[in-house]
Amino acid sequence: REMILPDCDITLRFYFLTRCWSQHLETYLRKMKDDHGSPDLIIVLSCLWDINRWGSEGIQQYRDNCGNLLRFVKTQLGARTQVMWLTCPPISVDVSSRGLVVEGMKDTHAMRFNVMEANLMVARTAASFGFDVLDLHNMMVHQVHRRQPDGLHWTQAAVRFQVNMVLTHFFKSRDLRLPGTLGRLCGNRGKLLGLKENTSESENKDNKKNDINQNITNVLK
Repeated sequence: REMILPDCDITLRFYFLTRCWSQHLETYLRKMKDDHGSPDLIIVLSCLWDINRWGSEGIQQYRDNCGNLLRFVKTQLGARTQVMWLTCPPISVDVSSRGLVVEGMKDTHAMRFNVMEANLMVARTAASFGFDVLDLHNMMVHQVHRRQPDGLHWTQAAVRFQVNMVLTHFFKSRDLRLPGTLGRLCGNRGKLLGLKENTSESENKDNKKNDINQNITNVLK
């Protein structure tokens, strides 16, 4: 799937993965480079299909494929391409997604532990190549109440939270200024939190601290 935003000079392309590296993916990346040049950013989230849908060798192949993908990007796409690997968010004890649970699976309860081990492996591998890792697993552990009943997918609010983290990481990684719209969007609540447009982080913290102290004083009166 492709989305072109001509006013912003931005092109977004989505490629569905069933494993993080394959001959088909290599062909696709080479064609994209030949036609459009090396991409500025590649965001990767590939885990559950890798370790569950490719038989007994799936986990070992995931280790190898992870390195193969990152090595290809490093050597073939060049230094201008930034990679952000997203760790897999936590899954439930009982997973009922038809796309993931296949006939013959004896124990799906251990799947969540395999995910944790896979995340650790991929984080270390990506870091060793000098690429970025965004730990969605760690962040979403505190958001499991926003997980869908199938134990795998997430609600719209949770997805927006994840997108926010991705965009924030991208902005910070390139020393870009964040939009700074939180105070405006929160309205009066933002004022209570000490959030102001175009103020420094230290000023926001001081304002928040002063507001909290004032609130405590008012309660004690």
